[in-house]
Amino acid sequence: MEQSLSKTGIKRTGINKKTAIKTTAIKTKTDIKTTDVKTMKDIITKTDIEKKTGTKEGKLEMQLQKALSYNPRGDFLVETAQMVSGLLLVLFLWAHMLFVASIWLGQGSFNILAGFMDRYGLLPLTIVFLVLAFGTHVGAVLRRMPRQYAEQRTVWKHAKLIHHRDTWSWVFQSITGSAIIILAVVHIAIVSFAGISVHLSSLRVANPGFLIFYIVLLLLSEYHASVGLYRIFVKWGFVNRHSMKRVLNVVSVLFIVVGGVSLVILYSLGA
Repeated sequence: MEQSLSKTGIKRTGINKKTAIKTTAIKTKTDIKTTDVKTMKDIITKTDIEKKTGTKEGKLEMQLQKALSYNPRGDFLVETAQMVSGLLLVLFLWAHMLFVASIWLGQGSFNILAGFMDRYGLLPLTIVFLVLAFGTHVGAVLRRMPRQYAEQRTVWKHAKLIHHRDTWSWVFQSITGSAIIILAVVHIAIVSFAGISVHLSSLRVANPGFLIFYIVLLLLSEYHASVGLYRIFVKWGFVNRHSMKRVLNVVSVLFIVVGGVSLVILYSLGA
């Protein structure tokens, strides 16, 4: 009899313990759910507040997107026009550098090429090509560049915030592009009206003002072309970023040397 009562007591105690454990588990789950709901509400509220007020970086990012995006539908066409015209201008720049480098072979070689262009009317065609290519490239760049002062300040702040070399390269490329437009227009006007020959070119280069003019134009053009090609190839995923930068740096240095030696030869002939 006593054994049956003790067994019954043990069973009741076990049932009470199980009931207590279940009740505790239910309360714990309820507490967890309540805590999760409160936490989620806090996160949602915090996210909404951040969306409304925004952090400094968030605000700057939104301002940058607004500054660089005007019509997303036309961005692809504008970027394609900028890329194609940029590639054509870089190829022309390198061909022009090789043309001027013909002075290395002597005055006769330079004059033969100049006479060939004059005889077959290539100079006017070249000017037309440059006007179209420059116009397309500048128009595409201006379409994507921030035009207002507030937008330009946003881009400048973003560059300082990121501290990335590629971002600063883009900023300086925009600055050098503005300078190249002025210098290139002056150079094309001089060549168009004065003509091309060893005598005329050497006299221009022998002038200290023109010598500085051509040195600046050479350096800015090569820098602008190098950064532009780097951005095109990297953006479209054609090559490795670091490898492409090294290759373009070598190419830029080579063409700067080619142009520098050509200027030295012309300067010595005109001095």
